[in-house]
Amino acid sequence: MGNKMKKQLKKKLKVSPYLWRITAITVACTILYYLPIVAGLFGGTPVRLALAELHNFYGIDFYVLPFFAPVVYTAYVLGINWAILIAFIVIAFILAAIVKQKD
Repeated sequence: MGNKMKKQLKKKLKVSPYLWRITAITVACTILYYLPIVAGLFGGTPVRLALAELHNFYGIDFYVLPFFAPVVYTAYVLGINWAILIAFIVIAFILAAIVKQKD
């Protein structure tokens, strides 16, 4: 493989810095959302109960609100088509927790 082909391959495989930021924001939101579940797994039942109250605080799930951040950021830097894709990915993370809570 020639040197020119190697440079082209590296350029194709290079991931946009925006994608890393979007991934980091989404992971941080997911950790925040699953924090009550993780606290319950490690035996922190009082902590889990206190954190779980924010999942239904007067009918508003405050843990879902940070998930707007990756969607809005994606819409700003990459456009609406990518934001829709990120929105579906975020919904999958949220639905997994809802299914877990129903069991």
